[in-house]
Amino acid sequence: MARETGRPAEDWHRAARSAGARWDHGETNQLADRLGNPRFDPHGDPIPTREGDLRGAPRVSMAEWPEGLEAVIGHLEDEPETIYREMVRAGLHPGMGIRGLQRVADGSMEFTGEGRRIQIPATWLTMIHLEKSEPLLDPAVRRLSDRPIGSVSIVRELSPACVGAERSRLLDLGLVPGTEIRCEFASPFGTPRSYWIRGTMIGLRREQAERVLVLPQEGGAE
Repeated sequence: MARETGRPAEDWHRAARSAGARWDHGETNQLADRLGNPRFDPHGDPIPTREGDLRGAPRVSMAEWPEGLEAVIGHLEDEPETIYREMVRAGLHPGMGIRGLQRVADGSMEFTGEGRRIQIPATWLTMIHLEKSEPLLDPAVRRLSDRPIGSVSIVRELSPACVGAERSRLLDLGLVPGTEIRCEFASPFGTPRSYWIRGTMIGLRREQAERVLVLPQEGGAE
């Protein structure tokens, strides 16, 4: 569902559960083999082995994580679905590196994720589980969508949240590590924006540019 269908992240669990109810044991094993027998699902939950073992590292919630210590989001609780949808809309996803975690007076927490400052309500903190970040995160990384008109950037990587057909399309457009991008101009409504990439002008919607992590370069407007 995550890699090939293009379904939004908040629909993966429900759709997979419905489809899985129709498969027999052999079909489930064939699918696992085709996917390379992953240890975790796209939400970060451990997947049982064929023997029924369910092993995962102990989880530490954001509420318990030491302030200031860098981390990577390892798991997002996908139930209740209404809160999970809000977390997805806020840009959270497994694999996101976070820096500068600090508690706010109202009980919420703030951190910098993929170059953007994000505040998390107190009610979400026990639903977000963190892991130690190794290696340390690069503080210069930004989202392409946050770079100004006229700026020049170098692609660092595509966000771990970019999967399936969306990821394939961006790679086909040349958005691979090391590619230089210049943000040329935006439409009257702000999106899409036009980018000069490998000698070609390409339009990207904001939600696509959100998935491209870049390093700012000198020589363009800031």
